[in-house]
Amino acid sequence: RLMFSACLSSPKGIKESREKGTMMSVIEVKAAQVTHPTGDPKFAVMQPFPAAISEKEADPFLMCDEFGPTVSTGKETDPDRFPVGWHPHLGMDIMTYMREGRGRHADSLGNREEFDSPGFQWISVGSGIEHAEGGGTEKGERQHGFQIWLNVPKVHKADDPQYGTVKPELLTEFDLTGGAGRARLLAGPYADQEGAFRTKQSVQMIDFEVTPRAAFCHAIPEHMETVLVYCYRGELRVGAEGKKLPAQHVARLDGTTSQRDLLLEAGEDGAACILFAGKRINEPIAWHGP
Repeated sequence: RLMFSACLSSPKGIKESREKGTMMSVIEVKAAQVTHPTGDPKFAVMQPFPAAISEKEADPFLMCDEFGPTVSTGKETDPDRFPVGWHPHLGMDIMTYMREGRGRHADSLGNREEFDSPGFQWISVGSGIEHAEGGGTEKGERQHGFQIWLNVPKVHKADDPQYGTVKPELLTEFDLTGGAGRARLLAGPYADQEGAFRTKQSVQMIDFEVTPRAAFCHAIPEHMETVLVYCYRGELRVGAEGKKLPAQHVARLDGTTSQRDLLLEAGEDGAACILFAGKRINEPIAWHGP
């Protein structure tokens, strides 16, 4: 496992960063909203964006749905049946990140695959695909994950689709300095590494697990104006102001200034969150296509 060389992570370093004014400021904190993405009222997710943070403010990120944690009622035994049935996507990048349970996927490219957690399946859908997913977790086991959509520049909307499955052994993991926790690089650059989710737009997505009462600082790439932090377990203090970020809440920070240091500090029970940083596309979004 690699060492996550976060910026100024010692208590002294964090204090100095605050005094120098290099800490990123929080614009707002909002509660994720309950939505029903399939139209089935029995299947509810927590959605930090676009339900809480609009797609304009989250650009280039279109959607994040947190599903679970729940206990599986049983693995689907029919190879042609999926809890989330066949449906199309066009002109965006999508991923299903499983933190617990087993992922299961099929698509019109001919891919049919299962994968253990933590791991994910991704598609740069380009000119269009159909896919179906779910039903891979054995009865009685926990399942918990995220469905994430990203916009792509219009020049790439008609690209040939690309596909990948990333199993646990292929995830790039880091230790946070000073024993502050660990991190998984999902997409974009960090040090000499590159996340396995190959997005068309420049982004950085990292899943952080922070130990109780630990604090660390992470430097956001300078060209990424959108900075979102979704806390999905525990409680954090975030940004220069130390704003409270409870579970199932999302913080939007100001990524348009020279202040690039993101401070995250966990509460007494620890915390887990996903960082979504990205370069804006600033193009119109057609949610349902032409």
